[in-house]
Amino acid sequence: MPERLSIVDEIATLRTDIVLYKNEYGNIQVPSIPHKDRKYGGHLMASPAKEVHHVNELRKFPGAFLGYHILCTLAEEAMLNVIPSLQGGKGIINLFEAGNWQVHPEREPSGLKDASFKSVHAHLYGRSTLEPATNDHERQLHWEWGEAPYFPAFKDTPFSPQRAVKNWIVPAQYNDDEIKSLKEYIEDAASRIKKLSQKWVAPLLRTRRRYQINAQANWSSPR
Repeated sequence: MPERLSIVDEIATLRTDIVLYKNEYGNIQVPSIPHKDRKYGGHLMASPAKEVHHVNELRKFPGAFLGYHILCTLAEEAMLNVIPSLQGGKGIINLFEAGNWQVHPEREPSGLKDASFKSVHAHLYGRSTLEPATNDHERQLHWEWGEAPYFPAFKDTPFSPQRAVKNWIVPAQYNDDEIKSLKEYIEDAASRIKKLSQKWVAPLLRTRRRYQINAQANWSSPR
């Protein structure tokens, strides 16, 4: 008899990760299985284009470190200005660089994993004064305003290999109108940043590069 699909598997067949914005430094997306319901602030992810295991490794690639963090700020700004439960100072954003479940021994392939199984990505969680917290189940999904994020043990999440037996209510993704507005806001903000970068940042980077080349030449010249 075929294994019964969990609610997570059923939703995964209907949903995909929705890319809101992408450039040479990475992307911003709505995850197919968000950790926070859209009504209470929702959930976005930002990922660098370069697959690295630790954030500091992005410094090896020109512009990658700054570009990734700009993506995070674009996502944060868009959420605060577009999502109704966060607008007007009613909410905040928790920026969370994690990857713990990527290295969990029960995550496929099973077994002890080192840092090479982790890829850098940031979760952005909208936190709203509307977050319910009248029982343990609600606190698990929405955490309660003023409290730190709460994450269950991996075995109790829909990402566990044994998820077919889990009774997990998957939070709702942002709706079509919110996704459209988030895309438009991010694209406009990115355009403004690019113009500022061309005016101020690019000359600074060129100066830095000339300094690095000159320093390298000085050290490599015969003494």
